[in-house]
Amino acid sequence: MAILWILVSLTPTVSVMYLIVPLKPQYISSLFKDEVERPLVFAGFALLEILSKASVALLDGMEGFHILVTVYVAICCTDAVRNSNSSVQRKLRDYRALHVLVAAFNDSITKEMLSFVCFWGPGGFILVSAFATIRFHGQVSLFEYAPFPIVLFNCTIALMLAVLTTSSVGEASEKLLSSMKSEKSGVNRDKIIVKEMKSLKKFGVEVGSAKLIERIVILKILYVVSDTLTTCLVTFPKEAVFS
Repeated sequence: MAILWILVSLTPTVSVMYLIVPLKPQYISSLFKDEVERPLVFAGFALLEILSKASVALLDGMEGFHILVTVYVAICCTDAVRNSNSSVQRKLRDYRALHVLVAAFNDSITKEMLSFVCFWGPGGFILVSAFATIRFHGQVSLFEYAPFPIVLFNCTIALMLAVLTTSSVGEASEKLLSSMKSEKSGVNRDKIIVKEMKSLKKFGVEVGSAKLIERIVILKILYVVSDTLTTCLVTFPKEAVFS
């Protein structure tokens, strides 16, 4: 529920920020007041904004559901196996199945973006929003100032949720492994089961290689910068919206 709340709350927050832009007349489109009044030109500016914001929303949504939900499901399944009353053989099979699930997740393409999505992305927005919250306090209107503390609050919770979730996978697997090793299934436990349990290792969520992370972070930063420039420079003015 916490993950879904974060994903849902970010949508109106970002939408409020996007509503600020048309209220400012100092953008490139304000230089073309006569042209913007034409339906085709106005539709062109509107399509640029819609395309930019839709692409960002789809990208963030896919990243959030693919990464956070997958990790959260792995934690719940691990805890369920540990607290169940199944036999040791069944727990061994479940443990290996979870290990395969996490390994497949680590080897997928999202491992290259896990660092940015869970840490660097929200962390960067926290720094920017915190600076803007302090810098523009009392200097702009409430409508222009409100998005900064809202984004700061949401990104802080998202960062805490991501850190706790990803770190909990390794912790949950370690608890499950310890409980399985300490579980007694009779005095003469099968030697094969003992050897299988000794071969089990703790699993968790891997971030990926540093080089891949650096590349994807650079690409994401460039994408965010380009989207910000599109929002700040190619937006239809107030007169075209409220005329």
